[in-house]
Amino acid sequence: MQPVQRQSMSEKIQEEILGLISKSSFKQCYAKLEQLQKQFPNAVYFKILETYVRFKQSPAKFDYKKLLDEPYGFKGTKITGDTRSLEFLHNFFVELGRYDEALHVYEKGNFKFPSYELSYHWFTKALEDSNYNQMSKASLQLAKYSDSGNLPKRAYYFWNAVSTLALMRFQKNTLSEPKKAVLAKLASQSLLDLKPFQNVQEIIVYCLVLDELFPESREISEEIVAVTFVNFDTSVNLYLKNFILKHVKLLDSPQKLFEVCSKLIEKGLDDYELIINLIDAAYRLSKTQEELQRWIDRNLGDSRNTRLARLKIDIVYANAVSESSLSYYLSKYHNKPCCSVDLNHYANHIDMAMLKNVMAKYDPEGEDLIHHCNALELRLFENHWINDYNKFKETLIKKPVTDYSSCSKFILELIKSICKETNPDLKDILLCITILENYQTNDPHNFDTMCWLIVLYMYLGLVPDAYFHFSNLKIKNVQTDSMDYMIFTRFSTLFPNKQGDFYSKTFREHNNLYDVSLNNLPRYIQVAFERNSYSKVLGMFEMKDKLTKSYTRWMKTLENLQFSRLCNDKRGNLLQKLHADWRSLEMSGNISFSDNRDLSILDNNSAQFLSRDKILEYANLNDESILLAFIRELIIEALPTGEKTKEITALLEKLPLGDIKELLNNNLTEVESISFQIFFEIYENDGKELHDLISKLVEIPTNAKKNWKISHIYLTKIATLKTLDGLKRVKSKDIQKLIKNSLKELRACCDDIFKEYSNDLTHAFEELQNSESSKLLKELDFKPESIKTIKNSLLSIQKNVRNL
Repeated sequence: MQPVQRQSMSEKIQEEILGLISKSSFKQCYAKLEQLQKQFPNAVYFKILETYVRFKQSPAKFDYKKLLDEPYGFKGTKITGDTRSLEFLHNFFVELGRYDEALHVYEKGNFKFPSYELSYHWFTKALEDSNYNQMSKASLQLAKYSDSGNLPKRAYYFWNAVSTLALMRFQKNTLSEPKKAVLAKLASQSLLDLKPFQNVQEIIVYCLVLDELFPESREISEEIVAVTFVNFDTSVNLYLKNFILKHVKLLDSPQKLFEVCSKLIEKGLDDYELIINLIDAAYRLSKTQEELQRWIDRNLGDSRNTRLARLKIDIVYANAVSESSLSYYLSKYHNKPCCSVDLNHYANHIDMAMLKNVMAKYDPEGEDLIHHCNALELRLFENHWINDYNKFKETLIKKPVTDYSSCSKFILELIKSICKETNPDLKDILLCITILENYQTNDPHNFDTMCWLIVLYMYLGLVPDAYFHFSNLKIKNVQTDSMDYMIFTRFSTLFPNKQGDFYSKTFREHNNLYDVSLNNLPRYIQVAFERNSYSKVLGMFEMKDKLTKSYTRWMKTLENLQFSRLCNDKRGNLLQKLHADWRSLEMSGNISFSDNRDLSILDNNSAQFLSRDKILEYANLNDESILLAFIRELIIEALPTGEKTKEITALLEKLPLGDIKELLNNNLTEVESISFQIFFEIYENDGKELHDLISKLVEIPTNAKKNWKISHIYLTKIATLKTLDGLKRVKSKDIQKLIKNSLKELRACCDDIFKEYSNDLTHAFEELQNSESSKLLKELDFKPESIKTIKNSLLSIQKNVRNL
């Protein structure tokens, strides 16, 4: 019971000391620690706490080398085995960006006070830090004390192999070539010594080591095929099948390939990849087409794969798909969503006239919606989207309400043809919204059309309308990372509303995903290790890496900081979180970002909508734009001190070589670019050109584009000027006056800017009703939308913006 009491006491003391630090009550900190050190003179923990207090009291004057590096760094002589002290030391080093030293304290502690418990703490802390090199070291240490643990010794060698695989997969750039070779040899030899393997999970790790850590060779392939084939069982996942196929093909033996594929199929695996490799092997072995077809039918029966296999057999044996094979496939799948995907894969080997005739046999009256969509996607006749929609719109009434219809394909092709334009006309955007809103009444759960409605409203800057449809998507869990870009990209300069559900509920709930997931993942990974579920571990590492580097996560964090500047909110906690997240990114071993956004939901070629003055420009992000926004926030944080930081210098060096202005113009909007230049000018040159840059910012026309850029330009100007207005570093009376006057003039014209935009929308709506486009709405039997709803949405934005 005693250790539990001590741990509880130390946690309480730490909480008390950190609380005093947050209040800057340093005298009380020292008094408390002095009392504790008298009471526990040999406790290293309180000495480390005192060092931390000195650092927090005066970070700039803190003597890192003398107070932390010399006693506890790589060559430090003060070594402890106390896990609480080690954890605090680790966190201290991490806060200072000394990631190698942070885990080295565990390595040193384990060397002097070797134990299973300490090795396990070392392993789990390395796992949390994504330091796979240290995980690999700690796992080998664990094997030495397996008698004290819950797992047999062999388990820790598999932990070591998985850690090495993660190191090579995610942090390869941190290793020299000789180091890679040594680690690969160590991992493979350790596993070889454990043969025979006891379960499929062990075989998977062994195969991964051979497959990923060594160059291709016949010897490697023969070993993988041998070990997987003997142990294959249909109840396992497809890892083993993938290993067998990859390496039996590398052996270039059609006899062996046929043997492997046929035996796996005989065991019950109806897998298309196996079937097509069986077909290739049979052809090379001069087996007849009839013999092969009978074998497949006998062993697999009737399925999508076996019907599709007939097409593949025709292509391999005759280089063209026969009418009988095509008819056999289409008789069952002509009106299934998979049809066009399957046949387009073999389009170069199918006679289009024959395909058109065969397809027509299965829907002679042309009444099957999915059949018709497949024919369109197979390019069997020209698109007539309006006629097609009208032909099948009755199916919308007959379908279950919660299902969504393929009729949306006709509508969306029409929408995309309009939205591909650069600077699309306001009238055309309103036409698209009218079409989609009308369609949505008959197909209310259609995900694809809702996504396009969100994009169109966002393009106009009408965030409340976009948010209404976004809420109906019911986005949750990891899906938020792939979908939130639609509504939250540049949100601080599009809809700065603190009170509504948009920010206070949805933004916060969705943003919480990252902290919850990243906090929980290490524990899930730990459990997977302990349960020998090795095949899951690398996937969870990948998920952790993607969430840590997520475009959406970083975009929302940086937008939130700009939002706090707009609203004059305190930014201390947000900045603290920003630095902690950046440290996590640095610890990943590769400073980069991960684009996890699902842009394909809008179009398979979504890039055509993302460029400047296109419909999705507001959501255009890349590594450079995120890094520039991050640097901007660090610069703003550093400006009051008047000092240049090593962190900003290092980040500026990471930017692509060339002219900074060109980089800004290529990756940010015009107003974002000049805003960045303003803060950079103060930071780099003490504001010598500040007057000209502020004038340049103010001169950017706010309403040149009739879309989201009206709010974006206005609010970016406000955010920039308000930040400047609060900077004591700007001492020039002329510039101070310019800032205040510019703010005053900008606020004075706020209502006029939005009223003008409201009038433009009204005019465009009237134009729409009196143009050729109104005939299109009549053809579709769609009613004009009420402009009142759109104007009310704009008015709510105006009210929020006016108060800033």
